[in-house]
This record gives sequence, C-alpha cells and structure tokens, in this order.
Amino acid sequence: MLKAKKGFKRATKQELKHDSFIEFTYEAKDWIEKNAQMLLLAVAAVVAVIAIGYFYNSSKATAAQEAAVLLSRAQQEMRMGQKESALALYNEVTDKYAGTDASGKAAFFLGKMFWEDNDITQAKSYFKRYIDDHSEKNILTQAALAGYADCLANEKAYGEAAKYYERAAKTQPDFPQAVAYLFSAAQSYYDAGEMGKAKTLAQEIIDNYKDPVFINRAEMLLAGIE
Repeated sequence: MLKAKKGFKRATKQELKHDSFIEFTYEAKDWIEKNAQMLLLAVAAVVAVIAIGYFYNSSKATAAQEAAVLLSRAQQEMRMGQKESALALYNEVTDKYAGTDASGKAAFFLGKMFWEDNDITQAKSYFKRYIDDHSEKNILTQAALAGYADCLANEKAYGEAAKYYERAAKTQPDFPQAVAYLFSAAQSYYDAGEMGKAKTLAQEIIDNYKDPVFINRAEMLLAGIE
C-alpha cells in the first residue's frame, strides 16, 4: 500500500465538494459573461411577448365594449324607426369589430332587416356570416339557422334548406319554435323528393311533440307520402 508523502495533507470530502463548487461557479460566471448579450435578448423577448399579450387582451376587451355600445345605438335607432342610421351602425359593427359578440348579433339583425325587405341575397349572406362565426347553441343561433334556411327555401334549394331547418330545430329542441322548424325541415325534404327523411321527421313530430297544429300537418304530410 502506498504511503502519503510527509507534509502532504489529503483533502477532505467537504473540501473537495467546496473546490468543485468554486470551479463550477467560475465556469458559470465565464459562460454568463460570454453569453450575457444572448441572455439579455432572451429576457427582452419574454418581456415583449408578455407585453404584447397584455396589450392584445386589453385591446380586445376595449373593442368588444365599443362594439356593444354601437350595437345598442343601432337597436335604439331601429326602435325609433330610423332604419337608415341603424343600418349604417350595424354595418360599422360588423366591418370594424369582426370577431366580437356584438358583431355576430349585428350580422343577425342585418340578415333579418334584409329578409324583411325581400333582399334574399343579402339576408342569406348575413345569416351565413353569423352561423359561420358562432357555434353557441342559443336562441339567436337557432333563429339564424332558420333564417338561412328560409333564404334557401325561397331559392328553391329545398334539400339544403331542410338541413338548416333541422339544425335549427335541434339547436334548442325545447324552445316552442322548434317544432315549427322541424316541420319546415320535413316539408323541405318532401319538396326535395327525399321522402324517407320527410317521413322520419314527420313521425318524430307526431311521437315527440304535443302541438296539435303541427301534429295535424305532420299527419297530412305522411298521408301525402304514403
């Protein structure tokens, strides 16, 4: 076994650990000094992303508020019979504040206005815009689907109209108007020559709904098929 030379002091485990730590900190310090610019740029990039996110969210909230105010003004103008000024405000909301909740509502109201004016092409365009931008299953979505179906039926595109009437009925099945939409779907399938689908929906009305008016209509439709 080799003996330690006289005067040689063996380093303790604690001292070895301490020396290793000092060596590491010096290496880290050298690396940081060499890469300081890169680190500063990385930190700046993170700060920029956070700032952009904050600005984006803040701007988005502001836009939503502004759009809601304009929508409220448009509806007030409509109640006062000022149709032209209401139309201009609705268009401003849809064009300037696309993506906001108010923009979707404005598109629906524009569709309704053009439908009432018998401008089917414009009505269809705005109802479709609402449908494409909003997937919520609420009464407004249901009405937009039915409005779009009305436009298609007016164009005698009965097969497509039936699909949208059916979607409208099943968006809010407990809503009182749902049975009317379901019958419109059955009638449109009938008009499109898709008798199997017409029969299925007519039978669904008879089996699942209690409205005597539409039950009677569904029975008459079935009699016409059979």
